[in-house]
Amino acid sequence: MDFSSYMRDVHEECKRRMTIQTTSYADAANATRKNRQFNTGDMVLVRLRPECFPQGSFTKLHARRAGPFKITKKLGVNAYVIDLPPDFGISPIFNIEDLTEFKGNVNDISTQPIPIVTPEPRVPTTTAPRDEIAAILDHQFVTTRQGGYHKFLVQWKNRPPSDSVWLQASEIKRLHPQLLTEYTTHYLPESSSSGGPAIDADQEIDADQEIDADQEIDADQEIDADQEIKADQEIDADQEIPTVA
Repeated sequence: MDFSSYMRDVHEECKRRMTIQTTSYADAANATRKNRQFNTGDMVLVRLRPECFPQGSFTKLHARRAGPFKITKKLGVNAYVIDLPPDFGISPIFNIEDLTEFKGNVNDISTQPIPIVTPEPRVPTTTAPRDEIAAILDHQFVTTRQGGYHKFLVQWKNRPPSDSVWLQASEIKRLHPQLLTEYTTHYLPESSSSGGPAIDADQEIDADQEIDADQEIDADQEIDADQEIKADQEIDADQEIPTVA
């Protein structure tokens, strides 16, 4: 026997064994498989798959089955149209693998919606303390396209320093307006809303201007006095000349 005949016999033997093995697998699977079909009008339970719902809407607490629902149309041996409620938001076409025969009495199922009982909220006996600002620790200027604003580092009362947060002036003004006024007056006089420091600064400038004006007047008076002295000296010199002659 040549090599080609040998290889052909090997291939034929492999095909024969594969056919026998495939038939054996099919017989074993079909022995436990139920040849079930449904008809229009049957009541079934449907299996809800996560991939049928929008991403993120199906959680672990979702029911895995729902129903019973009526079959409205048979598309084939493996596909059926189910009468689903409109709020399900999924396709009403199901594979037979996702359907289970409903064996209960449909008349025992109430069609009335289940009332939603809202439990009364539990009110704690002691309320949490109101957030109070103990101190303003620091401030920063934040630059924006519109110019900028100041933010302040505040420490809460009865809370550790690690809980300190940055707040804007409007929030501090709502919680503790007096503390904000004192801080801005001391550290940010140019942005203080009280206007006190600005008024004091203007008054000091006016006083300086008055002093400068007085000094100018005194200088003019001194110049006039010098001119008078020189004029008197010239007059005296003129008077002495005739006497010498």
